[in-house]
Amino acid sequence: VLTETSDKGCQATFQAPLVVDPSRVILSNVSLIEADENQVEIKFAMSSQETNPSDLSLWRRERGNGTFTQIQGNMPKNTTQYIDQPGNTSGRSYEYQIRSTNVCGRAIESEVHNTLLLQVTAPRDGETATLNWNNYIGWTGGPTYSVLRKLENEAELLTYESSIPDAQTLQKVYDNAPDGFQHCYRVVAFEIQGICQSNSYIVCVSFYNSLMFYTLFTPN
Repeated sequence: VLTETSDKGCQATFQAPLVVDPSRVILSNVSLIEADENQVEIKFAMSSQETNPSDLSLWRRERGNGTFTQIQGNMPKNTTQYIDQPGNTSGRSYEYQIRSTNVCGRAIESEVHNTLLLQVTAPRDGETATLNWNNYIGWTGGPTYSVLRKLENEAELLTYESSIPDAQTLQKVYDNAPDGFQHCYRVVAFEIQGICQSNSYIVCVSFYNSLMFYTLFTPN
């Protein structure tokens, strides 16, 4: 209710409707799909859809590189999932963001989330596997990580190490070459304050124990 008073002391009241729009766009999870690691599953939602008529748009960029580019627009406000095929998911990490507008036409944006990029090195003349991966951003409270591994005689990935704390630089070195000739690894981020998880690409390395054949021998 607004009351206006003139310089002569005259008053008039006016009632105006006040629209409350608590709309938010929430990006909850970004992950490579387990069955097809070339695809990225993005999960999101808009709150207070009853009052907000706006559509959603999805934006992407290579992690920490350049500006965001819209990859999908005009998504109905009740959309909660999108499958993206950004390209080189085994060699790049991608950041995603959901955007929209509220009733007043002001821009609203979600937190940025990113995919995991795992790199594994195993020197041919060594017995260690070194794993490096980027941290997952976007979850309140942050994530913990698990390393999964599969040897050549195993049917599936098994948990190799769990409850690895979050850090800007994540690295693990395993002195485990004698376990098998081929090691395949995946890193999974787990939301501390929720149920979401994010998978990296599976990376395989081989340890070769070269055979040496002598062409001369002596009795002694």
